[in-house]
Amino acid sequence: MTESILKQSGNQTLSGSAKAGAGAPLLGCRDISVGYMGRPLFSPANFEIHRGECIFLCGANGSGKSTLLKTIAGILSPLSGEISCGCGDIPMIPSGIPKVRGFSLADFIRTGCYRASNWAGKLSPEMEKAVSEATETLGISALADREICSLSDGEFQKGCIAAALARRAALVLLDEPTAYLDAETRIFVLEALKETAAKSGTAFIFSSHDLQDSAAVCSRVFAIGSDGIFRCSGTNREEKIKVISSIFRNKSIIFER
Repeated sequence: MTESILKQSGNQTLSGSAKAGAGAPLLGCRDISVGYMGRPLFSPANFEIHRGECIFLCGANGSGKSTLLKTIAGILSPLSGEISCGCGDIPMIPSGIPKVRGFSLADFIRTGCYRASNWAGKLSPEMEKAVSEATETLGISALADREICSLSDGEFQKGCIAAALARRAALVLLDEPTAYLDAETRIFVLEALKETAAKSGTAFIFSSHDLQDSAAVCSRVFAIGSDGIFRCSGTNREEKIKVISSIFRNKSIIFER
């Protein structure tokens, strides 16, 4: 990915940019197609990501949500189009990370900073400070010495987010962070994303099938429609509802929040 900044580019339906005056984008995608074996999963996408945004990515199973996140993270290459990144490393947190015995939460967060360690596997004082600040930002400092296997699912998901923040990431991607969580824990995790984005300026893109809860916390919506068209909402409620509704094949289903 280059360090250039993408010029504003519209989407086929609604704008892929945040409000004017939001500053230079962290990342911009211009006419990107994603997929496998040369086959795109949905229409070319155009959008920008700005600091402090919390973006909800929705779509049916197999529509291409995870593939898009992997492409943004640099794990996969786009089939076509341009991705311009001015924010450095983009960590992606997959769903279903196991809680391995023998790791404290602080140790788990440190593993995400392994590339910054010295030959002995030790982090610098600066990176240790970043780990401490990440746990404070997520409100989990009191859990730092607990084994991760003893944490609740919500607490552990916060730890996963802290691992990304400790790397000083400006943009973090999460693939279904609320999968397998009960209703209260889902809200707990989603509110943590919203609050962290507002507090730290880190931007988040998260995929989920929890439409109601996700719509309540997100700043904008990206949707892969049942017609194969990629859509971006603005920040107002009506646009979010319109874009979310595009994912349903059955048009008698009406999404309201």
